[in-house]
Amino acid sequence: MLFCSWEGGFPKALLWWVSSSGDVQGPSEENSNTLLLRSSTTYSGKSFVCHAKHPLNKESKKCVLKLEPPVLITESSVVSVFDGNEAQLTCGLSKTYPPATEITWYNKIRQNVGDASKKYIVQRAAAWSNLTVRDTDIIADSGNYWCIATNAVGRTEMPVLLLVIRSPMPPNVTISKIIYSSRQRTDINMEWTIWPDSVFTGFIIESQKLPGPLERSDIVPPWQKVAVDLGPSTRSYQINNLDPAGTYAFRVTAVNRRTTGNPSDIKNPVALPVSKPYVVLSDPSPVEGTSVWMLCNLDTGTDPITFTWEQESRSGLISTLDEFSSSMININSVTRNQTGWYRCLARNEVSQQRSDRIWLGVIFGPEQPQIDATAYSVTDEGYSALEKGSVSFTCKASSNPPSQYVWFYNYTEIYSGPQLSIRKVLRTNAGYYACLAQNTYLNTRSKKTITLSVYCEYSDTPLL
Repeated sequence: MLFCSWEGGFPKALLWWVSSSGDVQGPSEENSNTLLLRSSTTYSGKSFVCHAKHPLNKESKKCVLKLEPPVLITESSVVSVFDGNEAQLTCGLSKTYPPATEITWYNKIRQNVGDASKKYIVQRAAAWSNLTVRDTDIIADSGNYWCIATNAVGRTEMPVLLLVIRSPMPPNVTISKIIYSSRQRTDINMEWTIWPDSVFTGFIIESQKLPGPLERSDIVPPWQKVAVDLGPSTRSYQINNLDPAGTYAFRVTAVNRRTTGNPSDIKNPVALPVSKPYVVLSDPSPVEGTSVWMLCNLDTGTDPITFTWEQESRSGLISTLDEFSSSMININSVTRNQTGWYRCLARNEVSQQRSDRIWLGVIFGPEQPQIDATAYSVTDEGYSALEKGSVSFTCKASSNPPSQYVWFYNYTEIYSGPQLSIRKVLRTNAGYYACLAQNTYLNTRSKKTITLSVYCEYSDTPLL
């Protein structure tokens, strides 16, 4: 049915239809004219002209309609994809008359794709229809797909060829680094490279737990997948929660959707070298008799790690303490003899490192003072000196921090310092001398008293 009209105006316009051969089709009508065509006749490619004549115009008007079946177009008549990927086929309607109702897709076996919605996705927008073929397979999906459209004139079919190509062999993988990232051997970091650079979809990582010394060695343990669906740009991965007592092997394989590459060489994780340790003291200045602990700390390193402690005395003598599996040593009752420099050596199966020295200064004292004198003679009661001569007393008392000294003469404080000197001894200098040693940190003190006898130049009898 063809319709032509010229609305409005007076007097009314006259309209009539003429075929492409010049034959008048049906009667003339005022304002509008409808031409009914027989459905049994083929009209594809034929034109019909609607003429219109208005009494006030000398010339007539005309409108030409060419009837044709739908005209289909596509962005690509051949589409190729690797197996396992999605394929996009496109089909569109060019401007035709009469318009088509819709586009329908059929697969290679002439099955309407709407009957297999999981395999196919059809998207429509304006005059276009896109068909997505999911998870393509070389045998099942390669072939012609048909885009079909129908209008009142006829039906048009357009093939779009889908070529599903086998995915290329994924590249070879080389594990470049595999190392324990935790001290307890529960986590590892691994890195890898590929060659050659080719098209692939990702990686899988597999692990194998090797039998222990008490397990049967004739049974080959299975490979377990620990990571799948790693992207093709991934070049490193961390694996966690391993059995710290287990021994593991790992391999990496590149994959395409339907093609698996060659596994990498099997690698075992290696221990992380120990970092330079540092010593932590619970108290760098403990009081003698108290407890103190020392910790050999390190930031990285894989077990088993052994720790050796070294002590350097004030004199520079270095002695090695026992080797420990623990990083901490405890001294329940520290003594002054343990004062000195300490450092630790951390060692595992791949490396060893020494710490810097740290000073342990034990607080003690003061001990009973010892008094040395330069005098005329020494008697059972003390020291003696000649009148008008000189005498010098030196007081020493072991202490940390060093003792502070105060001298007393006949119980009266006369001097502060370790050495007391009398350049010209007088008779009045005879008497009792006491050295008081003080530890200001502990607020402790000790004292020793001596006597000084003075002899006259012409007498053997001492003056006290």
